[in-house]
Amino acid sequence: MSYTAILTVSEDFWETQVYSKSKHFNRYPFDRVVSVVMSSLNQLPQPLTALDLGSGTGNHLKFLCENNFSCIGIEHSISAVSLSRSYLLEHGHSPEIIVGDITQLDNFLGDNRFSFILDRGSLTHNPLLKVESALSQISSRLITGGIFLSYIFSVSHSSTHGAIEIEPSFYSGYSLGDFAGCPAPALFLTQSSILDLFSPFFTIQKLSEISTNHYLPSPHISAMFEIVCTSK
Repeated sequence: MSYTAILTVSEDFWETQVYSKSKHFNRYPFDRVVSVVMSSLNQLPQPLTALDLGSGTGNHLKFLCENNFSCIGIEHSISAVSLSRSYLLEHGHSPEIIVGDITQLDNFLGDNRFSFILDRGSLTHNPLLKVESALSQISSRLITGGIFLSYIFSVSHSSTHGAIEIEPSFYSGYSLGDFAGCPAPALFLTQSSILDLFSPFFTIQKLSEISTNHYLPSPHISAMFEIVCTSK
């Protein structure tokens, strides 16, 4: 299968096999996102504004709205956007949610800039050159003193073993780990490649690798980097 065909399969998968069937409906924010936001809340530029890249079914938008952020979410899946709008309205929130490509921010964000930008494992489903372009655009959207929080898969992840590297560090055809059988390609990086990728655009305040060893029913490792950045 060609590279273009693999990406098309990935986009169709999230829309037709996941969100349109109301699967993967996250209702709660990722605990580490909560920790970073709450520990930084008093230091972020006011008024509080947030951009959620790949906002999915609205779990992080809800959390951010509840903490007085004025939010914009960007999500590729039309079904996910519909689900998130309904979910957020049920809880009294109506942030702007845009159907769009998170690697093409300049096409639809106008002159908006933000005190907090979140990438909860969305950019990592794009090839390296697209992520690099996205980071350049994100850096221009971050207010001085604001925080960009990103999560990128690590090569320590078991799903890279036996997978097909279709572009540098960009894998598909998984047979092991969390992504076994999943058609969505993803970027898996090393610590040094994270530094090389983010440093031209941001000052990296914290870099951690979050790794979980699973023992039953099948041994494997889930691993991703948490990158906390500020503007240069």
